[in-house]
Amino acid sequence: MLSADQLFAASGKPWEPAASSMSCSSLGFSPCSDTLTCHKGIMVKLGTDFTKTAVEWKSFGTMEPEPNSICQETLLLVDVGTKSLLLASKGTSDPGSNNSLDVQVFSAGPGIVAASYAHFCVTDLCNNANSSSVLLDSLSLAVVGSMLPLALMDACPTLSQTY
Repeated sequence: MLSADQLFAASGKPWEPAASSMSCSSLGFSPCSDTLTCHKGIMVKLGTDFTKTAVEWKSFGTMEPEPNSICQETLLLVDVGTKSLLLASKGTSDPGSNNSLDVQVFSAGPGIVAASYAHFCVTDLCNNANSSSVLLDSLSLAVVGSMLPLALMDACPTLSQTY
């Protein structure tokens, strides 16, 4: 039996929630459940060098979304010099972005990194990322870790030529 995520991958067409008058039992799926379960949780973490080392990302339970809602997980990383901030959430969302994964880089340095990861999915407990590696693995930050903060480059023009 194919999951909704597998059907999406095979067809390339977005998954659409079933109409409220149709239950999964009428579709012939077995075992049948008309509910979706998503991980839930939030994280706010301050630290250092989160662009270099993945941070553990735990959920603190599960939740059943409203009918026709989907699961989501979102992570925002802001890194200035060696100081870092991670904001993260897991829970439910409106079905506007079915079965999608998106990584955006808003600033890639030098000295400042701002990037986000957003995943929307439609199978039980599919929002199951357990660390910030889901974002770090998608970024090309190998060079960023060796870059100097802008203030230091301005103060030492010969150093900025090296980087």
